[in-house]
Amino acid sequence: MKDTNIGILQYIKNGQIAVDVEISKIKAGRHINVRVQQFLMSSPDYQKLFGEIERKQNQIKTVNDTERKIHLSNELNNLLELEKIFKVDILHLAGVFSKLEIRTERLRQAMELFDAGRFKEADAILAEEDLSNDQFNLLILVDYWETKQINFN
Repeated sequence: MKDTNIGILQYIKNGQIAVDVEISKIKAGRHINVRVQQFLMSSPDYQKLFGEIERKQNQIKTVNDTERKIHLSNELNNLLELEKIFKVDILHLAGVFSKLEIRTERLRQAMELFDAGRFKEADAILAEEDLSNDQFNLLILVDYWETKQINFN
C-alpha cells in the first residue's frame, strides 16, 4: 500500500506523525517513521539522491586505493548530509501543507506537485505564490521560510 501526501498530511494533522519528532530523529541519525520513509521513496527527487548515495557506497566497496577511498568517503558524507537536509525540508513542507488553506490555483498546483513527490517544483511555487491578501497562509509561509533559512545556516 503506497502512501500519498494526503495520507502523510492526514497523519500529521491527526498527530500520528509529529514533524518536529521526525526532524529530531533525522538530525540524530535515527530511523524515521516508515510512512514518512515510504513517502520520500516515492519521490523522483529523493530517488535520484538515494541512487547517488547507493552508487557512492558501491564505489567505496570496490576501490582498493586508500586515497581514492577517502575521497569517495568524503563525497558520500556530503551526500548523506544533503539527504538529511532534504528530508528535513520535505517534512517542513509537509507541515506547511498540513496547515495551509488551499484557496488558489497555484497552491492547489503546489499540493499536486508535492503529492507527486516533485518537491522542488512545489517549493518553487510556494516561493512565487502571492499570499499577501491571505494573512493566515502568509504567516505559515513566513514561518516555513524562516525555518528553512535557519537549517541552511
